Amino acid sequence: LERLDSPYETEARYGNKRTVTWIGYRVHLTETCDEGLPHLIVNAEISPASPPDHLTTLQIHTSLEAKALLPDEHLVDSGYVTAEHLADCETRFGVDLMGPVHPNTNWQSRANTGFDGRQFVVDWEREQVTCPEGKVSSKWRTAIDPHGKPVVRAHFSKRDCRPCPKRALCTKATVKGRCITMRPVAHEQAMERARQRENTDEFKQIYAQRAGVEGTISQSVRRLDLRHCRYRGAAKSYLQHIATAAAMNILRLDDWLCGVEPAKTRISHFARLAS
Repeated sequence: LERLDSPYETEARYGNKRTVTWIGYRVHLTETCDEGLPHLIVNAEISPASPPDHLTTLQIHTSLEAKALLPDEHLVDSGYVTAEHLADCETRFGVDLMGPVHPNTNWQSRANTGFDGRQFVVDWEREQVTCPEGKVSSKWRTAIDPHGKPVVRAHFSKRDCRPCPKRALCTKATVKGRCITMRPVAHEQAMERARQRENTDEFKQIYAQRAGVEGTISQSVRRLDLRHCRYRGAAKSYLQHIATAAAMNILRLDDWLCGVEPAKTRISHFARLAS
């Protein structure tokens, strides 16, 4: 059973994002960023406050597809990016999902001295993995992770791992050999391409356009009181979000027709003295 966080609003859930906590919902806004044109909200989605953002990634694209508003490139926060969505958005919607990918969090990556998955060579056709010391995996099997997602696990023989001089850099297992867990090939390759692209100047230049969304959130909160939910229930709250997005579009169209340009990133008085 799902926990109720308010006896007055049974669909509301507890949410937390860094230092901000609340009870209610999350709103997900999609806006245009074409140069020389007003930046308009083309889609608004609602979700419970507790689940992570990436659970709405496909929902957002499905709504955009229904409106014939799918973009070629969709610049999103890292919270909306997973290996699965990188691959699915490209094959299912023809959308290039662009956003920072989550780094590897295993201890080998954090130590920056061990052998993480990037040092292993994967042969998907032969279903084999070769370690940095040249040893080949002895077992390859598919499985389901705790989140219900398919994964591939390549196991190395303990006869190869136990006498290895680099064992301390590879695994903390005392008896068994190293096990490499990977996503399905399409998801793994999509994640690798995203990681490589993220380090390019082209990605940084394109992704810089997303900086304007912070202004959108600020305008919706400060001027249109988006975070104050006036109704009970997800359906009515979603209607409020749609009305708020429409009001923001009217304000932006009025500014654009009157020649009022969006404010640029502000520089503090102290920083301006150094320029």
